[in-house]
Amino acid sequence: MSDCDNNSFPEYIRNRIVSKELNNDTLKLSIGFTVNCCLSPKPVINHINDTLYIEIENVSKMYCACECCFELNFILKDKFDSALVVVYKKKETIIKDKEFQDSMTYQVLSYSNNKFLFPTMEEINSHQISNKLNEFGCRIGLWRIENDNLIIADIYYSETATDKQIIEWSVLYDSKGLINEICSYNVNQNTTICADKKEYDKLMNNKP
Repeated sequence: MSDCDNNSFPEYIRNRIVSKELNNDTLKLSIGFTVNCCLSPKPVINHINDTLYIEIENVSKMYCACECCFELNFILKDKFDSALVVVYKKKETIIKDKEFQDSMTYQVLSYSNNKFLFPTMEEINSHQISNKLNEFGCRIGLWRIENDNLIIADIYYSETATDKQIIEWSVLYDSKGLINEICSYNVNQNTTICADKKEYDKLMNNKP
C-alpha cells in the first residue's frame, strides 16, 4: 500500500483503477481511493462470475479527523474473465430516522490516469458543442449556455445515460469569456465540487 498522499484534496480525488494486468490466471491490480488517514487495511475480496468485489475494512483502533489518498496493490489468482468488472464496496455511516446507521455503497471502478474528478483541459477542449437530446429527451454531450451573446457556461452531460440527465462536469466563464471556475459531479458522494481556475491549474499542474 502507498503512503498517505496528504498533498491532494481528498474531495477532488476519484476512486479508480490505476493499473490492471491479467496474465493467464494471475491478476495484478492497483486501485486508488480515499479513506480515513488512520488506515490499517484488511481487504475483503469476492470474485463472483465476471465481477470482482473489493471492500477495504479499516481495522485500525484509531480514527483521525482527516482523509487521505491511498493506492493499494493486489496480486490475485483465479480464473478471471478478460472483461472483469471491479466494484469498490465502501461502508458509510449515515443518519436515518435520527439514528446512525451503516450503509454499503457500490461503485464500479474504471481506469483513469487522471486521479482528479475534474476533467483535464485536453478533455474539455476535445468536445464540440452539440446541444443534443437523446431519444428520452435528456441532454447528452456538451451544451453551451449563453446570454446576450456572452458565454455563461459549457456543461457536459453523460452520453451513456438513458432516461436521466447526468452532469459530468461544467466550465463557467467570466464576463470576458475567460474560464472562471470548473466543476465536476462527484458520483460517489452525490455532490458537485468546484475549483476556481487558479486552484484548478495548481491541481492539474497546468502552466498559466
